[in-house]
Amino acid sequence: TDDGIMPPKPDPYCLNVFCEKYGIAKNEVIMVGDTLNDVNFARQGNVKIIGVAKSKNNRDILSKNADLVMNDISQIFDYLD
Repeated sequence: TDDGIMPPKPDPYCLNVFCEKYGIAKNEVIMVGDTLNDVNFARQGNVKIIGVAKSKNNRDILSKNADLVMNDISQIFDYLD
């Protein structure tokens, strides 16, 4: 969320801080989101993005830019293998 201090998404500032703080390489990170803003955040932060879209319209929007789109977050473990 926007706390008025850190730049809000899609600026990758908080992603960069997270990776640095926890010593995680960006190729080890997968962003999961349900909006185009989430996709843009992942792209600007140079990490993979999985979209979650329940409606066909949202699926069409996210699938143009996400690495993968699933119908429900409960499917995540099927995709992470």
